[in-house]
Amino acid sequence: MVPPLRESAFAAASILATGCGPSALTPIAAGGSGARPWVVATGTKIDQVSHRRTGQEAKTEAELYVFDGSSSEPIRTFKAPPTTSAIGAIGDLVWLMSGQEPYLIDAAAGRVVFSAGDLGDRHAPIAAGVVADSHGHPGFVGPIHPDTGALGLLANGTKYVLTTDGSLITFEAYLADHPAELPKDLVCRGGRTRVCGRDVCVKFIPDSSGGERLEVSASPLRPDAVTKAESTALFGPELVADPGCVRTLGDTDLLVVAHQAKPGRNAARDQISAIDLAGDTKWTVSYAELYGDRERRANVIDIVDDRVVTGVNVKSGLGVTIAVASIDATGSVAPAP
Repeated sequence: MVPPLRESAFAAASILATGCGPSALTPIAAGGSGARPWVVATGTKIDQVSHRRTGQEAKTEAELYVFDGSSSEPIRTFKAPPTTSAIGAIGDLVWLMSGQEPYLIDAAAGRVVFSAGDLGDRHAPIAAGVVADSHGHPGFVGPIHPDTGALGLLANGTKYVLTTDGSLITFEAYLADHPAELPKDLVCRGGRTRVCGRDVCVKFIPDSSGGERLEVSASPLRPDAVTKAESTALFGPELVADPGCVRTLGDTDLLVVAHQAKPGRNAARDQISAIDLAGDTKWTVSYAELYGDRERRANVIDIVDDRVVTGVNVKSGLGVTIAVASIDATGSVAPAP
């Protein structure tokens, strides 16, 4: 609801606010559980204000919308700070960025746990602006610890860890309470990316067809951890679930790749494949199987437990909405409604 304006009683009585649906819905993160995954989208709610003297005015508010695979309508809608990016989800909790400050939401409950302003007021290093970082800790998947939800941060050259209860501690203090050996050669070499929790490196290499092959090799930590292998050629490939290290699909050794069905400059990625560490493609699913022939715009794709979860912006009878689909580890599809 639009708050009253500071004018005379007569002028205030002439104001009429009418709400409009969300505009520019953009999916930004997937989370939840394999039993019920969801997608969070940003959007702008526009309230039209009719005023006798000034005519139509518009007030916009940033909101977050939570969608799952049961309906084209959001299951949660709530106000949140303007969101610039998503850091990642752990269950129903999602770390997001508003400018250079992190904040935390509970997508299942539809609420902001800590806003960027709350955390910035509480901790001066956060107010100065931060960058999410794993600090090379082997227990973190990207900048987030998968068991505790703690977030690694870098501020003014100092390493911190921000917990889900809003506490900020130095990385040194965190290590004292959570001892871990930090290998010097944790990062794979030569432009390769480490597979999370494994001494395995992956990289796309050129193929004579004009596509790229996924190369799988051992990390410098354990040269015999895996036999070097390559996949078949892929076009426009991108590894899914790569927050600094590549996550596998559930408890399998499957890596997930989004790619084009055929070569073409600036073509949209319209297929998803699961490739094992021996380089073999176990299944391929097209976006047509997930969404039919609907026109798709913005897209988010991630791994949630043992499922690949995707959310896309599609047209609906009321404008736009987010359609959510998923694929399990065997390649079975749960199409979007």
